[in-house]
Amino acid sequence: MSSPTAQFTIPASEVMTSIVLPTIIFCIGLVAAMLLGINKCKQWELDKVVEMRRSRRVLQRVTNRLREKNFKTIQRARTMRKRAASAKARTEFSPPAYQSKNNSVEFPRSIPVPSSPRRYVRQRPRCQNRRVSRSSVNTSHHTRGSIHIV
Repeated sequence: MSSPTAQFTIPASEVMTSIVLPTIIFCIGLVAAMLLGINKCKQWELDKVVEMRRSRRVLQRVTNRLREKNFKTIQRARTMRKRAASAKARTEFSPPAYQSKNNSVEFPRSIPVPSSPRRYVRQRPRCQNRRVSRSSVNTSHHTRGSIHIV
């Protein structure tokens, strides 16, 4: 500890100009740079937030446009289906029953109702799905089962 009667010495002007003043100026410059950097960071964050808001608005605008187009497309498809269903209801008729050679009545399986009369597709019996070579089938005596409209 120093006694109250001790005197402090002033540093020489050479020490003052070569060490102390540059240190003080450097510290002031450092504080100024920190304040400037802090302001730049704040500005950068603010710009980032503004850009995010802008891009969010653009995304919302695009999403709303797509949602509106999608809604209009769905509405158009619904009205087309309704028109087709009402037109089909006016022209729809049930397909006739078919009679095979053995006089048993057959009903078509999962055949769509034709749009115009007399356009029917003959169904093959399930056993004919197997492939048979031509040499093993006698074509002169082979008769196809015909279907007659009742």
